Amino acid sequence: LGGVNILGLDLQLGQMINVLNVFVPVIKQSSVEGYQSGLRVQSNGTSENEACGYAGGYVGKLIGGQIWGEKDVRCKVTKLRRVDGRTYVGGFVGSSRPGSVATADPLAGEGLFLSKLLKKLLDTPADLIKVLNATVATISYVDVESWDDWGIIVNGAYTSGSNNTSYAKAAGGFAGNLEGTVLGKKGTEEAGVSVQNIRSVVAGEYAGGCFGVADVAGVANISVGSETSLLDKLLQLGRTDVLDAFRSYVYYGTVNGCKDAGLSVSANTAIKSGQNNQVTYSGTAGGFGGSLLNGSVKNSKVANLSNVRGLNSVGGFVGYSGKSGVVKADKIDVIGDNTGQLLGGALGVMDIFGSHIDDCAVTGTDDGYTVQSTNGDEQIAGGFIGYANLARMSNCTAGDKTN
Repeated sequence: LGGVNILGLDLQLGQMINVLNVFVPVIKQSSVEGYQSGLRVQSNGTSENEACGYAGGYVGKLIGGQIWGEKDVRCKVTKLRRVDGRTYVGGFVGSSRPGSVATADPLAGEGLFLSKLLKKLLDTPADLIKVLNATVATISYVDVESWDDWGIIVNGAYTSGSNNTSYAKAAGGFAGNLEGTVLGKKGTEEAGVSVQNIRSVVAGEYAGGCFGVADVAGVANISVGSETSLLDKLLQLGRTDVLDAFRSYVYYGTVNGCKDAGLSVSANTAIKSGQNNQVTYSGTAGGFGGSLLNGSVKNSKVANLSNVRGLNSVGGFVGYSGKSGVVKADKIDVIGDNTGQLLGGALGVMDIFGSHIDDCAVTGTDDGYTVQSTNGDEQIAGGFIGYANLARMSNCTAGDKTN
């Protein structure tokens, strides 16, 4: 690959990676400890474009960040009591997104820098993978622990004008929003993330014991020319492996409800999106995740779950598992003979657009757990998954002999 000229900079590939590192914050082996009465984090800002209102026990908003502990020196939030926010709220991180949304000019809109770089690299997928991997947000060897047995509250409810109750878009015991983020490491159990002794998670559209919503990175739909998106181009090249860099993954995630009352999760608002046969509803809640969209969860578990409530898709582990509205492949040849064909071809629809949950489990308190969907337009409830829409699940269990 020769050099490319981006924003007036003539860069070779090695230099591109170095430039991208400027956009990627790195935190290693660092912890936060609350006072004896517990740590409280609160963000009161509100805005229509989600510019503020992020809250997390460790970091509010993370873009392309690397937060890594080690086996003997984990990154921790200890003695956490409560986190309150108005957009994305999490016990560890409010929102985590890939560095691919980083911009050299904040006023020009997110994605400016990398979108220019990606367009230059489309015809050399091997180089594209290197660049994308440098921008993925990764969090490993991390724990969130409560201040006492009463447990942690992650709260997205607040009083707005005229004493009405409003809600943050997403909240999770670990993360409110995950986009193009990897939690834990494949094949390394001790590198996983955990939330210990969590009491409740309250949100608007998405709520979960680990994450509120996990979605694919929107940079996949960056326009390349007038018609073709980055996703379309990669499919036509047959390089579906590159798309892994856009997905969210959770490896070895653990959520334990509080010893006092177990874990309660609730989603309280719903928005209808899409049209015709592509309509989806938010208002999803799950013991582990509210909505898993084009993502994967492996070897993860929820224990001491008390109840999950939402307006639409509600599950003991995940409320909604399936395809994402962010990824649009409508103009790709689906059943034809062209290089971009999906059905009947070698590309594999499920591996690209679906969600996968493997080797996961959910168990309740000594009295068991309840799952309830009520007052929504699409009321669906399940002991493990509420609604599976283009989703795959293997070797998973809901409940055990006692709970």
